[in-house]
Amino acid sequence: MKQLWIIPFILIILLAACSGSDSNLPTATPEGVIAQFDSPSDAERVVATPRNVEAFEQWLSANQVITPENVFQMTLIGRADSPEPVSTIFSYAFSSDGTRLAALNNNYVLVWDLITGRLLVNNARREAIQVFFSPDKMSVFTINPQGLIRIYGLERGREQLNYDAHPNYSQRAAYNVEQGLLALGGTDGTIKVWDVFNRVSLVTIDAHDGAVVNLRFTPDMTYLVSAGEDGEVIVWDWQNRERISTILPVERVIHTAISPKNDQIAIATRDVVTVWTLPEGEFLYTLQVGEGGASSVLLFSPDGRYLINGGVAMDMNVWTAASGDLVALLPGVIGTDVSAAFAPNSNLLLTAVLDGDVSLWNLDQIANQSLPRAALAPGGERTLDVAWSPDGFLMLFIDASGPVYVWGVE
Repeated sequence: MKQLWIIPFILIILLAACSGSDSNLPTATPEGVIAQFDSPSDAERVVATPRNVEAFEQWLSANQVITPENVFQMTLIGRADSPEPVSTIFSYAFSSDGTRLAALNNNYVLVWDLITGRLLVNNARREAIQVFFSPDKMSVFTINPQGLIRIYGLERGREQLNYDAHPNYSQRAAYNVEQGLLALGGTDGTIKVWDVFNRVSLVTIDAHDGAVVNLRFTPDMTYLVSAGEDGEVIVWDWQNRERISTILPVERVIHTAISPKNDQIAIATRDVVTVWTLPEGEFLYTLQVGEGGASSVLLFSPDGRYLINGGVAMDMNVWTAASGDLVALLPGVIGTDVSAAFAPNSNLLLTAVLDGDVSLWNLDQIANQSLPRAALAPGGERTLDVAWSPDGFLMLFIDASGPVYVWGVE
């Protein structure tokens, strides 16, 4: 894939935990980009010179997991562009190995190879609102608002088949890419679970009085957690259609997050986050996050140590998942359009505020309820979403204008 242009990547890591004041940050020089790192002895200052724009034509290969030690060596691997007319990506998914990316914008179903940068699929969107990969990464499927699934093969990029998966789809789904299992919620309160690529309907569960508003599989696929307009959050042994426990939040559920250890569920309502055990549904603690405090983000770290929330109420919070103790505040990470993503090894956290800052935080150096921060300029002007590839090799920055900027250690 030809690279059209490149904007320098600004990386600044502070010597001490970030105080939230930009006046303390070093600035870029004409010769390159200054990076400062904590050192056991003295501060180490590194100047990383950006690649020559004219020479940067080919999609590069990332060959290392991104870590706090090598992050200053990152470069722009490539930029994934969609055909004209360009529009904002609103749904995306990785293949299970992180080497491919599928996305939807207003016009197209798109799939890129993240190793070569090649556009593999460019098909009409046809009302699709969600996109997912097959376990073997050779197909993708989309879901439209009426619950119709369309499957596309990557070999030719054409639609292979379609079928109705839920006649009363509430536009809430949970998917496991390793097993190809999809749960769809209904406006009638039912849940249907499919083996998508074998086109097999596995179970139908009469779950709620009212629409299903949230669905999550536990990471081990033993349980399915559903939230309904009736105010109930239910833990299901979905294969046997058996209700294991019921949690009754006071208000409508906005977001849920399940610990990678399968032992906790966090539930965000309008102004609080409550945390409960799984599968028993026993109450653990409440986080007072303020109205809209988890309107955008509610995530466990991949190792289960931390829980974060972000939204319009206050700066993003980092909590200890086991006890609910506040670990850190992330200054300036606040707004109606906030995104965040943990590195797969949990030691780095990416955050972005639309029309605001894009930042990288080092979770290995928490001190005095603050984290060392790196200010990033990934390429575009308005970062809508951030992501890590599942293998930890790539950072992705989805710009509101359409492109996806891909960074890694060459």
